Amino acid sequence: MQNASFELFGLTIYKYGAFITLGVLSALALAYFSEKQKKLKAGSSLAAIVIALPLGLIFSRLLYCFTDAAFIPFISLKNVVNLHIGGMSMFGAILGVLLATLIASKLIKAGTRSMLDAIVPPIMAFIFFERLGERFTTLGISRPLITGVLDNTFLVLKGEYDLYLKTWLLEAAAALILCIVLYNMLNKNKDDDVFLSWLLLFGASQAVFESLRFDSHMRFSFVGVQQLLSAVFFGLSIIAFALKKRPLNLKAKISLALLPISIIAVLGLEFLIDRSEISKWLLYAVYVAILAANCALSLNLKKEANNG
Repeated sequence: MQNASFELFGLTIYKYGAFITLGVLSALALAYFSEKQKKLKAGSSLAAIVIALPLGLIFSRLLYCFTDAAFIPFISLKNVVNLHIGGMSMFGAILGVLLATLIASKLIKAGTRSMLDAIVPPIMAFIFFERLGERFTTLGISRPLITGVLDNTFLVLKGEYDLYLKTWLLEAAAALILCIVLYNMLNKNKDDDVFLSWLLLFGASQAVFESLRFDSHMRFSFVGVQQLLSAVFFGLSIIAFALKKRPLNLKAKISLALLPISIIAVLGLEFLIDRSEISKWLLYAVYVAILAANCALSLNLKKEANNG
């Protein structure tokens, strides 16, 4: 990738790595304020992030190595530990951070649910900078654009032969918005509501973004591994919100019944997006509408549970 690095004091600095560093530093800074919002013990979130740094790296690398179709034929201990050949996964890093938060909550005897709430704005701060850094990689671009609608906008990358949507830019914007929204929710919601809201909104939005991405990263056939993990986040949150009040009311029953139908519908849409000539605008409009309906219903259930 052109202009992917620069020289500083005789050292080669990779721009993507610089943005990763900014992401870690911003997560550390925001963790300090997040734990204050949740009234956690001083240093709780810092402890989680310190543990998360090695765990996030390990999980990020392992998930990529064992699920990327291009890497699997060359998998070996030597290649797995050789970070110079590249290959990481965002969801692996996230899973490492969540595990680190659980470990930290037990070590310092802090509320696990409160700590999970506090850690999600820092996660989104990290993702914001990481996505911006993807500008200097071959990641985060869409299929070649053919509609002509966005051709002359800042959202489009002009390649040698085709035009591509800067999916990384949309993801960065979504990460920033989610970071702000989730941080503002910290002292206004019951324990675990912020975390579950993050699972819901991040899972739904990331499912769409992973669909838009077409960089062959951890992708099998017409779906990607990280897209499936997005669906898991999304589904778990819907189930958790539906089960918050017992006995189940009508909205909760509808939400639970709608989930498998929506997943099947989205898989069908993914197939059509990849294999059919039907308008991508139409397919994505239906795609987003299905996810938005599920999100709206779950957030309404959360509101009812809090008011009840």
